[in-house]
Amino acid sequence: MTGKSIWYVLQTRPAHEDKAARGLVARGFDPYAPVVYRRVPTGRRDDKGRKLTREIARPMFPGYIFVQFDAGDEKFAEVRIVPGITGYLKDEAGEPQAVPDVAMDLIAVSETEEFGRYLDEEERARRAALRASKRKRGPPEFKAGDDVRVVRGEWKDWIMKVSKADDLGRVVLLFHIFGRETKIHADQADLEVAGV
Repeated sequence: MTGKSIWYVLQTRPAHEDKAARGLVARGFDPYAPVVYRRVPTGRRDDKGRKLTREIARPMFPGYIFVQFDAGDEKFAEVRIVPGITGYLKDEAGEPQAVPDVAMDLIAVSETEEFGRYLDEEERARRAALRASKRKRGPPEFKAGDDVRVVRGEWKDWIMKVSKADDLGRVVLLFHIFGRETKIHADQADLEVAGV
């Protein structure tokens, strides 16, 4: 490589993040495909009649993976022929969009904390209490256009804009990533006013 390695975003075919990552590894690249963990029902019940769930990994950014290398490297063009990859995320000039190291650090921290969330009994109890409380909580704490900081979960420490909020404590957030606005659903208990 001729210079400092830079992170780039690669677009993949739908549900081909793993295939693309394996292809990159086979060609000597070191891809990063962050995941989040979700509990999903298995369709079975235990002896006491409770629904059984299992934990599965899902891509944090479906349709995207990250790779780090020098743009001047002769292997730069080789990435495009890896099965499952459709191209690069590009900037306004049509060049591959670089991702700042600080953003990659935030993504890595978010991924680590997301995994730990399922191991934290206090967090599980808090979420269960929120789900059990279906009654109205009163007027929403946030309104459309407010800037908020996420205080827990996979998006911890990210600042986002409120799109809408209801009186059940549900909030739809918007943030700008990969050149477009993306919606995230959150509970108002997981948010605080940005700048606090």
